[in-house]
Amino acid sequence: MNRKHSIFAAACTGIALLLFFIVMMYNNPQTRGRVSLEKQLNTIIANHAVDQIKSLSQNEQTYQFMARLSPTIQCKRTSDIQGMDRDSQYYYVTTLDDRKVDVYVRKGDWKVTGIHLQ
Repeated sequence: MNRKHSIFAAACTGIALLLFFIVMMYNNPQTRGRVSLEKQLNTIIANHAVDQIKSLSQNEQTYQFMARLSPTIQCKRTSDIQGMDRDSQYYYVTTLDDRKVDVYVRKGDWKVTGIHLQ
């Protein structure tokens, strides 16, 4: 009976540690920002949300590029955080249709605030 309790305790400990690491990874700014920006950009592109594209694009070239993307295009190879500006926005780089795009994400609510075509 003692051996069954030991195995059960070890299994519970293992599950608890696994859940702890999953929560820590998701709350990590590197992971959370990347997942959030990919989800937001993929949704904007899939819905061809021209108003959102216009408001997020930092110049006309970026707007034209984003507006012409096929709804099936998805973010690829999104970087870790590349830096932070004085407005507490994280800076990432992602790839859309084989072009690199700078993406600014507000710290805290993880909302995309700007897009700039490199």
